[in-house]
Amino acid sequence: MAGDDAENMISVCPGANLMVTAAEVKRCQPTVAAADILLMQLENNLSAIQRMVDIARAAGTFVIINPAPWQKVSAALCMERPGAANSMPLYANALARRQAHP
Repeated sequence: MAGDDAENMISVCPGANLMVTAAEVKRCQPTVAAADILLMQLENNLSAIQRMVDIARAAGTFVIINPAPWQKVSAALCMERPGAANSMPLYANALARRQAHP
């Protein structure tokens, strides 16, 4: 989006990503499964994030989650699964520390 002076403008609709549905996640499954890397942030509802991570892990897709904006997450979201390539342990300690001292 650009203003009348052609300067970049950022439009924000807080909470819009929290409405992601299971059906929308399911439609993404073929793309996520075919990807080498899934990069996500915590700006969606946690059930949608967990579903995407589960899809990626099942397909062997490398998972990276930028824990921003911060919200409390389950330990299961951060744990590495045997045989699955993912980077979640990189973030698990930082998230655990943040949750212990919000």
